[in-house]
Amino acid sequence: MDDYKLIAVSKGNDGKQVEVKNPTAYKLIGKGYQGAVFQLNDDQCVKIYANPRDAQNEAKALMALQPQSLAPKLFETGSNYNIMEFLKGPDLSTYLREKGSISESISHQILVILKEMDRAGFTKVNHRMKHFIVTEQEVLKVIDLANVFNKYDNQPYPIEMFTRLKIMGLLTAFFECAKKREPEMYAKWEQAIQFEQL
Repeated sequence: MDDYKLIAVSKGNDGKQVEVKNPTAYKLIGKGYQGAVFQLNDDQCVKIYANPRDAQNEAKALMALQPQSLAPKLFETGSNYNIMEFLKGPDLSTYLREKGSISESISHQILVILKEMDRAGFTKVNHRMKHFIVTEQEVLKVIDLANVFNKYDNQPYPIEMFTRLKIMGLLTAFFECAKKREPEMYAKWEQAIQFEQL
């Protein structure tokens, strides 16, 4: 049952998305700059990478977040692939757009993930909302972690996420939760945002 190893993933000519040759029946559920993800069954998917180093980096990041269940479960890692939990649910941006509001529970979960990613030594801070999945149980998990150690984006806070929340009219509610639940984190953001004029 390891015919997923027949799938070839290589860097795309446009430099943005990988190219995929899939001689199997596994469904392609997403692709990006580092790799492509295929659903293996109801509970598992495999991400196949163009660069084996990205596979190792993402496995390391996933393992760092396993104890707190903040990322998909990692079942197996190979030279150019990772088999992980298949998460059912929309990305955070889609979820919030459909809801029209941000609950304290979701706000708190974002804060927990951001704090844990910082504690784990991730050097990428500027996370996109599409990299957060809201499961059927309304549990937030972070995905697409291949470059969190090797990409230093020099941002004091996740500017793309905050900008999107502002556009959606939800940033104030999120900050109210942050001020209450993570005052130190909020204070750092507030100081940085004064200079940035978010």
